[in-house]
Amino acid sequence: MIENQFTRNKKMIEDIINEKVPFRINIVNDNYEKIGYLRPITKSILLNNFIIKRLTKWRNNSMQFFMTQFNATFVRTKNWLNKTVLSDNTRLFFIIYDGSGKAIGNLGFIGLNEYSAELDNLIRGETGGGSKLIYYTEVAIINWMFSCLKIKEITGNIFSDNIIPMLIHKEIGFLIREKYPLYKKLINNEIRWIKGKTGEISSENKYLYELVVTSNCFKISNAN
Repeated sequence: MIENQFTRNKKMIEDIINEKVPFRINIVNDNYEKIGYLRPITKSILLNNFIIKRLTKWRNNSMQFFMTQFNATFVRTKNWLNKTVLSDNTRLFFIIYDGSGKAIGNLGFIGLNEYSAELDNLIRGETGGGSKLIYYTEVAIINWMFSCLKIKEITGNIFSDNIIPMLIHKEIGFLIREKYPLYKKLINNEIRWIKGKTGEISSENKYLYELVVTSNCFKISNAN
């Protein structure tokens, strides 16, 4: 039986998570100078209290940009990493490091299938690396996803009022595919934004953009 690309991708992700192969994605600028790197979250993260504390702090500081808003704790973050991130071979979660090796944020993808995947959980939690580090970080991971995973499109979801990331996405080549109204619910002392149907009016005046970039558009928009 011949393995298809999706099967190979899931096996590769499992090997990365279980630390069977060393892996990182270099971040380079327009002159191809290395200015940082992305290191994936792997099994050993559960022993790294420093990074878990950083992830917890970054999540709390960026709470307003998430569909589910709650007070993150060290224990909750560790459980999420163990039970959700590390147990799923259709996603990878990365720590962003600047050129000096300082952890400054996180980024990942979820929902990998034969055709697409969704960028997820972009947070710049610390200063460092220059003003365009996040832009080049996105370019690096998207380039790797298209060239190595060989998918056809990458999607993303972002609040319509989250201006700076939206500008970065547009510069990279993302287009708005859909606009969804959001409805606020309080469940167990957590705020949850529920996605409505396209064309409806949000009573909270809160909307979610679904973004998409295809492999062809990305190559065109980032050609040197």
